[in-house]
Amino acid sequence: MTTWEAIEQRISCRAYDEAALSAEEQETIQKLIQSICAESGLHVLFCDDTVPGQKVKMSNMFSGPIHNFAALYAKDDPLEAEKLGYYGQKLMMELTKMGLGTCWVASTYDAASISLPAPEGELLWDIMPFGHPAKKMPVKQRTVRAGLRQRDRKLSEFVESDLPFDELPDWIRKGAEAILLGPSAVNEQAINLVWKDNTLTAYIYKEDRKVVYNDLGIAKYMFVLGAAECGVTGNWDWGNGGAFHLV
Repeated sequence: MTTWEAIEQRISCRAYDEAALSAEEQETIQKLIQSICAESGLHVLFCDDTVPGQKVKMSNMFSGPIHNFAALYAKDDPLEAEKLGYYGQKLMMELTKMGLGTCWVASTYDAASISLPAPEGELLWDIMPFGHPAKKMPVKQRTVRAGLRQRDRKLSEFVESDLPFDELPDWIRKGAEAILLGPSAVNEQAINLVWKDNTLTAYIYKEDRKVVYNDLGIAKYMFVLGAAECGVTGNWDWGNGGAFHLV
């Protein structure tokens, strides 16, 4: 699966098959998480429901067993939350390319059901269940997904510029499309891009949830993937209002 195919096919999967991941799949994911932790300095734990304290109880929005999930830790700090969103989304897209179902979960699980040693001074911000998607999406998940997608913004609304959207550089438009297709808390998509004086920045235009800094990091990572489809690579400055630098 190509990166853009993964972007288009990814959904917030809340229905999982009974079959557990193979030993090879688990090893691949563990190595991926180790690589992301080494790159980011974050603490992300691979969890297995056969290990005591690593079985999570989900809300009734989910169906099927959650055999495995990632526990994502960070300090109670906006920059840490943003970084967690960025690198967590990197993990999500790699899982999607493997053909697995996954989603961000910030609150619709029973935190008391998990007994994990938190890194000192850090919080469990999110979990990310993953596994083989159910062969048929349950009615409840279809209903939830349809309701959330109704909140989608228009693609042109993601970029503030003196130029009409159609006249923006291709890589900016493709990056904005990737953000639109990416996840965000309750699908609010509260991140905007600003293209002015040949400088691109990203900022939170609707700051009403703590996890919006996760969303900022997610949006920045999705933009990187979209721009790369046009042959453009670059890096973001961290922080609300951070700029994108071509490399």
